[in-house]
Amino acid sequence: MIAEERFTGNGGARTGDRSYIYSLTDGSSVYILFIVSILMIVSGLLLLIFFFSGGEKVREIQISGLKYLQESDVLEALAVKKDHPMAREEIEKSSERLRELPAVEAVNLKLLAGTLMVDVIERPCVAVLRSGDSLYDFFSDMSVISSGTIGCHGVPLITGNFTFVDGFVKSEELKRTIAGLSLMNSEKPELAHRISEIRFDSKKTSVIYLSDPHLRIEYTGDLNLSLINRMYAAVSYYEKENKSAGWIDLTGKDAILVPGK
Repeated sequence: MIAEERFTGNGGARTGDRSYIYSLTDGSSVYILFIVSILMIVSGLLLLIFFFSGGEKVREIQISGLKYLQESDVLEALAVKKDHPMAREEIEKSSERLRELPAVEAVNLKLLAGTLMVDVIERPCVAVLRSGDSLYDFFSDMSVISSGTIGCHGVPLITGNFTFVDGFVKSEELKRTIAGLSLMNSEKPELAHRISEIRFDSKKTSVIYLSDPHLRIEYTGDLNLSLINRMYAAVSYYEKENKSAGWIDLTGKDAILVPGK
């Protein structure tokens, strides 16, 4: 902004023009900047108070990452009502309730523009259990989830008469079998990946079914390293003989191999 100032010197004998420019260091400009800064700070504080005290209203809930859990299970654990404000403390409590579900390994909740985004990471399951007419997703801590849709894929089916208490299986035999499968996955993964089913029966004899080749393997006791090595040797024999199906009896000291049964 340019301002013009006239002046007269020595009794008006000489007149002249002088021009100058207001800079940002002028008092009025600094005052305006100060007021604008205060308004921005106050606005920011009001937004923080709104989001972290009263909270933002939840108008929509989006759930992702589910394989075993149903959306109804997640919604029940969240305990969130639509069109109600949700403060940060309530979001943290909902996250804690979700993490208490047996299948949940981690969870991330974010409330943005009225949408509560729920990203669930589920724990990997180790088997599908079949007890009677019911199927369950089964995890390494002996917990299970029963639902109309089985989420576990690429894991063996374990069949037996199991006892369930508060969402967990009570079976020492099953616990030892899971430990044996973990050992087999570590020592002989090419054998472990072929197991399609394991069955327990009342005679303390367990049966393993392989998918390739199609073999029925009977054994007693635990899946320890010695039994795993015997099983691996027997299956290798069938492969070398180009057998596509058969039966192996490992209940005694010596392996009995019956092709085609």
